[in-house]
Amino acid sequence: MSTHAITAGTLVRTIDSNEIVVLDVWAEWCEPCDQFASTFERTALAHRDVFFGKIDAQREGALVQELRVQALPTLLVYRRSAMVFRKAGGLTPTALDELIRQVKDLGGGDGQLQAIVHWEEEPGERMGPPLSWSEWLRRLLLHGKMQLAV
Repeated sequence: MSTHAITAGTLVRTIDSNEIVVLDVWAEWCEPCDQFASTFERTALAHRDVFFGKIDAQREGALVQELRVQALPTLLVYRRSAMVFRKAGGLTPTALDELIRQVKDLGGGDGQLQAIVHWEEEPGERMGPPLSWSEWLRRLLLHGKMQLAV
């Protein structure tokens, strides 16, 4: 199995016991979730060193509220138990592969993460990597769409 079902009872243990965790918050009735599902599954097969989990928003409503998910699908990525990426909406296969590469590269030789990034998109806003991930992150910082904590 390339992806795992995540519940309120397994979330913290999953995040704490895996180096990198990529979570897809989805619902059966959500058409964009259905469209993103195949990308998520294929990427999980290609990155077996990363834990891929799916949170069913219908079954795990309280957890979805606790995570402050407001749109589906929502992608959450954790590295060393810290959230490093959050985005409402799916990604293309290329963008998801690049994101995982960037998350794997986070952190210096001292074992500390270099940066924790977190942002929410405005409803209806379409965002994606315009040139490179570093350029995308720079633009998000400039436009106040992301807070950076080090």
